[in-house]
Amino acid sequence: MLRVGLGRLIGVVPHRIRFARGPAGKPYLLEPSFARSLRFNLAHSDGFAVFAATVGREVGIDVERVHEHPDLFAVAAGCFSPYEQATLTATPLPDRTAAFYRCWTRKEAYVKAIGAGLQAKLDDFDVGFAADDPPALRRVAWQLSEPTHWRMEALNLPPGYIGAVVYRRGSPITDTVNEIQEWT
Repeated sequence: MLRVGLGRLIGVVPHRIRFARGPAGKPYLLEPSFARSLRFNLAHSDGFAVFAATVGREVGIDVERVHEHPDLFAVAAGCFSPYEQATLTATPLPDRTAAFYRCWTRKEAYVKAIGAGLQAKLDDFDVGFAADDPPALRRVAWQLSEPTHWRMEALNLPPGYIGAVVYRRGSPITDTVNEIQEWT
């Protein structure tokens, strides 16, 4: 799917696309060489996939199918910062599952954007995810100025899915293509 999406984007047949991996495993384009400045990311959950691409700016994306999770607080205790755990606890019970997935997808999109994947300590940074809180990177323990360098957006997805995209700030992204396609 990734080769097909990138091929459509840059006008190259999928079999001509070659990848390499960064130090933490994030893929990047090796061939064709004219497209090496293209940054991309892919995520999928239960038969639904999302794809993001930018030119010259790192990007990360994540999607999750929302479903009841019996151990929300156990997962949050191991992955969410104290601020995020408190926000989740304060979220009204009917909204708590969606809030959990908003937080999770925003955190996952950020660590994918920086190329760290799940090697990053997820509780070392905060994201805004409360219903009245805009999507944003709030704090990063390992580099205090970092949040201002990144933009975080919620994805507009079909009911039952929550997702986020994070990209390095620069000139505004003006072209948005929304194509919803189910795959198995």
